[in-house]
Amino acid sequence: MYVKPFNRYVQVKLEEPKEESQSSVILPDDYKTPESEHVLVTLVSATEDSVLAQNSYLYPPLKTKLVIPRHMIQEIDLGEETIYLIQENYIMAIVT
Repeated sequence: MYVKPFNRYVQVKLEEPKEESQSSVILPDDYKTPESEHVLVTLVSATEDSVLAQNSYLYPPLKTKLVIPRHMIQEIDLGEETIYLIQENYIMAIVT
């Protein structure tokens, strides 16, 4: 499925969490490892009116890694697929 973001939104793909090895410490079944405040994502698509697209020297190629605040990710369930959008002004860094 192809999704084209609008209004300065950027579509991203979340990085898969790394598998952790079994701990020798017994933890409750519902224990979750604390998540960091920021997350590394992969750029999937951006709008044509985004600052990234208007300044060609800033525009990162697709599949570029971005650092964004975890709590600003908008998860959208499209039935057969889930996509993730974020407004471009929440992009904190481009990782090359």
